[in-house]
Amino acid sequence: MVDDSAPLRERLAARLVNLGTVEIVGDANDVQKAIEAFRTLKPDVVVLDIQMPGGSGFDVLKVVKKEEPETIVVMLTNHHCAPFRWRSKLMGAEYLFDKTTEFEKVAGVLKTVYQEENNG
Repeated sequence: MVDDSAPLRERLAARLVNLGTVEIVGDANDVQKAIEAFRTLKPDVVVLDIQMPGGSGFDVLKVVKKEEPETIVVMLTNHHCAPFRWRSKLMGAEYLFDKTTEFEKVAGVLKTVYQEENNG
């Protein structure tokens, strides 16, 4: 999980852990830490904020999709608009959600990913 807001990371982690099928392997609050954590941990899914210190989530997305293209990326933003959606998809993100109105959808996506991996 990558977001510059510790309370948001904590809230999301609590929601995901309650699914019983998700293990949070790491978190970061800026671009450099996110890239380092990704390279070390090699997660199946990356939940990634677009705007954060040291660059943007798009910088991290570029690294993720170049180095591990099968990694599923869920982008989060407070600035949900067509250009962000278009750029996220163009760069390979599978999902983009607005933090204020679609936060709960992240848990649904991860539950579906888990089910697909364990039934496919």
